[in-house]
Amino acid sequence: MELFGSTFDDSVFSEARDRVCESLTSYNPKMCEAEFCESAALETDDAIEKQKVYKFRGDLAMRKGNYQKALEAYSSCLQWIADNNLTIRRDVLEGMARCCTKLGQRDRALDLVDLLSKEASNTCHLTSLLLLKVSIHEHFGSVRSKISCLQQLCSLLPFNPWHWLSLGQVCLQLLDPNPAIGKQSHHFSRCCFCVVPLGCSVICLQQWKVCM
Repeated sequence: MELFGSTFDDSVFSEARDRVCESLTSYNPKMCEAEFCESAALETDDAIEKQKVYKFRGDLAMRKGNYQKALEAYSSCLQWIADNNLTIRRDVLEGMARCCTKLGQRDRALDLVDLLSKEASNTCHLTSLLLLKVSIHEHFGSVRSKISCLQQLCSLLPFNPWHWLSLGQVCLQLLDPNPAIGKQSHHFSRCCFCVVPLGCSVICLQQWKVCM
């Protein structure tokens, strides 16, 4: 009588197969010239190719600080994005919102954020969306709206200390509009505080200034 698991499979004693090494074909990656998207022709009927060119043009203009040109390129790119390509669509919409923010178009930037919020489907999307709203409200000086977004971030990611730190600093700005708050430097006053999460609110327990 054989014990269960005490026998060997026949394949253990079979001869190993001869493995033939085949040489791989050479790989020749496509080389692109610097800023190729600026001179790339758009006469093709390929929607994906047009999407790539407009997307690269927008990214390049954004990096150079030409936000109006970047906004126009992103708007053109949006027309050629497939309905199922949600990743590129979100990236382009976020770029458009940031361009509108830099150009002072607050209402349009917030409209684009609302459009992004309808397509948010997971925690990462919500986090990126709230961080985008924080940057918009910060740019236009909307302190209370910024606090609301930071509170939502703290509720969404309660163990992220940086969101609590940002929220505490903004709350202290309402108490003392001193521009030196939050600057950790030997040439400025540093504000020390303690924040405690309580639902979606923050209680500032102590506030004092320490001269470095």
